[in-house]
Amino acid sequence: MGSLYRGTCYPSHVEAKKQACSQFLYTYTASNVTYTGQCTETAFTGATLAVTERNGNTGATSAKTVAAPADIACTYDGSTTMATDFFYAILGFVVVVWCASRLKNYFWRSHEAL
Repeated sequence: MGSLYRGTCYPSHVEAKKQACSQFLYTYTASNVTYTGQCTETAFTGATLAVTERNGNTGATSAKTVAAPADIACTYDGSTTMATDFFYAILGFVVVVWCASRLKNYFWRSHEAL
């Protein structure tokens, strides 16, 4: 059973939280001070994500908590769906090419007979 986050089904709720946490890897500068933010190691348990912001000049840290993505169940099947879709797309292309060649042969023969 997978977990849905922003339209993508991840293999587990922890993987979905890791993806949500990746948006909190940031760096910004304000008043000549660089701040960096990142999720902490314990960010993947509970209903919130823990984000630590570090002041680049003083090294001081502050903690923030943000809501974790809801655990929306989805069916995670790896890449089998994509492989199946690719197979049917190729099969459709082969059928179209085959039909086009048959039509070409039909009209070419008709043209030669005249």
